Amino acid sequence: MKKLKSIIIENDPKSLSLLSSLISDHCPELEVVSTATNIQDAVKQILHLKPDLIFLDIELNDGLGFDVLYQIPDNKFKTIIITGFSSYAFDAFKFGIEHYLLKPVSVRELRISIDRILQDDKVSENYQKINATLEHLSLSQKKIQISTNKGIKLINLNEIEFLQADSSYTVFHLTNKNSIIASKHLKNFESILSESNFFRIGRTHIINLDHVKIYNKFGGETITMKNGSKIVVPRRKKDEFLQYMNSYLKALK
Repeated sequence: MKKLKSIIIENDPKSLSLLSSLISDHCPELEVVSTATNIQDAVKQILHLKPDLIFLDIELNDGLGFDVLYQIPDNKFKTIIITGFSSYAFDAFKFGIEHYLLKPVSVRELRISIDRILQDDKVSENYQKINATLEHLSLSQKKIQISTNKGIKLINLNEIEFLQADSSYTVFHLTNKNSIIASKHLKNFESILSESNFFRIGRTHIINLDHVKIYNKFGGETITMKNGSKIVVPRRKKDEFLQYMNSYLKALK
């Protein structure tokens, strides 16, 4: 089993030594890759080593441990708060931190926290497997799975006229003139749709060839979709698009 890369952020030498020993003796799932005693070093170590887990003391020499989390808002690691003061528990929960240990740390409480983290990871892994299975089934049935801020939607491929990039999101334009905003970048859908009649037409669009109405090569290379939308064909994509379109038309005969 892959060990969780861990960093201990603790400015008290005795507490640091005790926690390191407890992890070494009772937590074989962890690998302590570094330690830090202040906020600045902690942030550098986290950004460089990209740990799976940090043990974070609240009261450091140069401020509160929460300042570490403020400086790394998009963190991917789990956090276990370690402190001698229970009054910080509310602040810990504001950061979504579920694991909170009071000093002196005991083997029992440490193991409970680690087991919870491992269980959370297992649930997350199972969720990803379920989503992967759903995605495979969706494609085999000519559907696509779209994750939105309201949940997961399954859309028939033939209902999609084209996809349009919108920053880090993707807008699905449908045949019923509705649209759906997916919380993924356009490039995430390119490989998924490549086996169907979809073509990446430049950086911002993927079109469904089933819904192309007109290809206009005069007055600027443009494609008119059945819903009336006009999409510019980049010059560098012209030959590739025409070749792909010809293959598509031959397959229809």
